[in-house]
Amino acid sequence: MGLDLFVPHKDSRVSYGEIVTDRWVVGGGADSISEYVMHLAEPRFVAKFWDVRKNVMEEPSLVGLSISGNYGVFYDIIWLDYEPDTNECIYKAFW
Repeated sequence: MGLDLFVPHKDSRVSYGEIVTDRWVVGGGADSISEYVMHLAEPRFVAKFWDVRKNVMEEPSLVGLSISGNYGVFYDIIWLDYEPDTNECIYKAFW
């Protein structure tokens, strides 16, 4: 499973010591039809993603911060490190 949202670029991999991994991890929920994205570079976060190109689920009710893009909406964002303090920093975390 994967969302074709992310174009590989020079920063598409991150290192943690000797471990190198993808910057973005995408998957489906084990107990729901929700799709999730996990951002493994700082600031790390997990978010649900509603793909507007698919008719898998109804439009989610958006509570709190949501980020709209060409293909859908990131919502129910959980910050694992820290929440960026400006809109510019939040935008950079997602794109």
